[in-house]
Amino acid sequence: MGRFGDAAMKKTAVLLAMLMVLAGASHGAVHLPNVFGDNMVLQWRPFIYGSAEKGERVVIEVVSDKSTTQSYTVYADQQGKWRTRMDSSRNNPTSNITVSGETGLSVTLHNVHSGHVLLCSGQSNMGVPVSYILNATATIAEADQYSNIRLFKVALDSSPTPQDNLNGTWVINSASTVPSFSAVCYLTALWLSRFVWGNSPIGLIQSDWGGTHIQSWMSPSALKECGEFNEDHVRMESQEDGPVRPPHNDSVLYNAMIHPLVGIAIDAALWYQGEANVPNGRAYYRCNLQALIQSWRDVWGIGDFTWLNAQLAPYTNTRDESGVRLAQTDVRPHPNGPIDTVGTGINIDLGDASGTVHTHNKTEVGRRLALQFLHVNLAKQYPNITFSGPEFKSATVGSDGNVVIAFDYTDGMYLADTHSCEVNEGCCGNYSAFEASDDNATWYAVKASISSNTVELSVPAGKKVKYIRLDISNFPGCAL
Repeated sequence: MGRFGDAAMKKTAVLLAMLMVLAGASHGAVHLPNVFGDNMVLQWRPFIYGSAEKGERVVIEVVSDKSTTQSYTVYADQQGKWRTRMDSSRNNPTSNITVSGETGLSVTLHNVHSGHVLLCSGQSNMGVPVSYILNATATIAEADQYSNIRLFKVALDSSPTPQDNLNGTWVINSASTVPSFSAVCYLTALWLSRFVWGNSPIGLIQSDWGGTHIQSWMSPSALKECGEFNEDHVRMESQEDGPVRPPHNDSVLYNAMIHPLVGIAIDAALWYQGEANVPNGRAYYRCNLQALIQSWRDVWGIGDFTWLNAQLAPYTNTRDESGVRLAQTDVRPHPNGPIDTVGTGINIDLGDASGTVHTHNKTEVGRRLALQFLHVNLAKQYPNITFSGPEFKSATVGSDGNVVIAFDYTDGMYLADTHSCEVNEGCCGNYSAFEASDDNATWYAVKASISSNTVELSVPAGKKVKYIRLDISNFPGCAL
């Protein structure tokens, strides 16, 4: 065959031998999902889980930065899956974690922190990066001061069946890593760090996909709650379409980008989605959003973790988006309603003058979500926080025909032009926040004036009022 052929055969034999060694080494080795990695953040007393040979003994050793060691032993079940809870002290927030099976290679996670974890999902408004926002340069420049924040961005993928793993890598927050990360996710964490969490480690998991419908993020059982699930809608295109498959079918993003995260304990889920479902209307979106929230809570199995909705901000649009906005407020508790840990950040005054669907003021969106988190979790500790704008309480019609509306949460209540003017009571000019109707079909603007915790609406002579609505148009010119 000649010297070249002999050399090639020898190289092939060596390569095969190496592959056999590697195969032998990996056989029976323990495996962790990719969401477990260097630089990650886990909640205090978290679960750790993975796979091994069925019945195999798995040992988890946790060595803290204070040289304390904890060890846990668990056995893989008949499906080769294992799971156990670890104790982690707030006094030992940083650790290396080594997971070993009876055979094969061990896995070591370095620089693992114990702290808070937020899961951030939805469509493009959740995906808009820090580099896009107002004051992006300053926000990015100060990121190095917040190395307590760690970032994990889930790679885009979809699947017709629930998956156990996904792709992504934990990175330390910095001026070089934060520009491409979700602005709403990051800024909510930044405000929570300033408000209450201080320098505690914060892990952020971004799992979103622009232009997607809520149905793609729901499990089949959740879709059935609203009579929506259709097995034909789950069928995927062929693999020839590339590694990233169509994201618009029922449940396919839940299967690929949410289900693999179940098991990671979280403090809250942040949800910024709805633009793609505007044509479906209020009742449809309300039912599906409620089912989505409950189904994620059920499958996580850690109780009713906090859920924070970001309301759609105004944007130039010929479709009526008020139904989705109202549905986003329908799912939260009201002053005399059920106790629950759902909050909605109201963004009706945060639209861009340019009319873009992606408001640039994500800093304020994040601040409002952080305040909602404080309210639904820590209301007793922070009873005086201004977490909400005015909430309707009651309405009366005076002898002069004018309507007086009382509100809760009126501290600092004012009317503001959403297009141009600064925060200043009465600056709405020709715009009106309120509309009135006698038949719930024909609406007309009414002037409003504020007195203490009430708003008086001046009803034109000869008009009767049965219905009042506030900021229902696609881009309201005035907000309360």
